[in-house]
Amino acid sequence: SGTIYTLNISGQTDCAGNAAETTTIDFLFDNEAPVFEHFVLKDSVTLDLIFDEALAETIAETEANFSINAGIGSPKTAKLNDSQANRVHLTLDNPLSIGSNYTLTYQQLTDTLGNTVFTSNEGFAFINQIDTVIVISEQLLDVYFETSVNEASAENLIAYHVDESIGSPATATLDTGNDKLVHIVFGTSFFHSSISPFLKKLLT
Repeated sequence: SGTIYTLNISGQTDCAGNAAETTTIDFLFDNEAPVFEHFVLKDSVTLDLIFDEALAETIAETEANFSINAGIGSPKTAKLNDSQANRVHLTLDNPLSIGSNYTLTYQQLTDTLGNTVFTSNEGFAFINQIDTVIVISEQLLDVYFETSVNEASAENLIAYHVDESIGSPATATLDTGNDKLVHIVFGTSFFHSSISPFLKKLLT
C-alpha cells in the first residue's frame, strides 16, 4: 500500500556558484494499513494469509491476533514467511471440515511503518477442488481440478506450495486444451529433498 512519488531537483548551485546536477529521487508515502488479499488453503490444519505488503514480524506471529469461528479458535502457531514478509502461515489445533464455511478474524496487524489494521473479518470456504494430482517427473506435477479454472488464478504461483523446502513452483501453466488441468514445474527436484514418502512412492 502507499504511493510512490518522484522528487525532481534542478537548478541548484553551491556557495561557489557551481551548478548541481539534476537529481531524481523516488520516495514512498504510506499511511495505509496492510490489506488482506487472499487465502492459500494447504490442508485441514494449515493455511497462509497473503497481504499486499510486508508485515511487522512480532505482531504477525502473535497467535491471539487470529481466530477462526465454528470452534476452530486461535492457531497453534503463526509464522511470518522468511522470504515473503507479506505471507503469514497459520497452523491450527482444530481441523477445518471439508465443505464448511468459516470466518477468519484478525486484528492489530501492522506494516513495517507502523500502520495498523484493526479488527477485520474474511470469509472462506474449505472445499477440496482438486480431483487428481499426477506426478510427471521429479520436477513436474499435473493438477486436475473438479471444475474449470480461470487462467489468472491457475497461473498464480503463490497459490501452490509443496512442503519439505520445495516451496512454490517456478511456473504454472493452464493447459491450452483443458481448462481443468494445470502443469506445474518446480525449480527443485523432489528427489533432492526429504519430501513425503507418499510422493516418493509415486515417483518411483
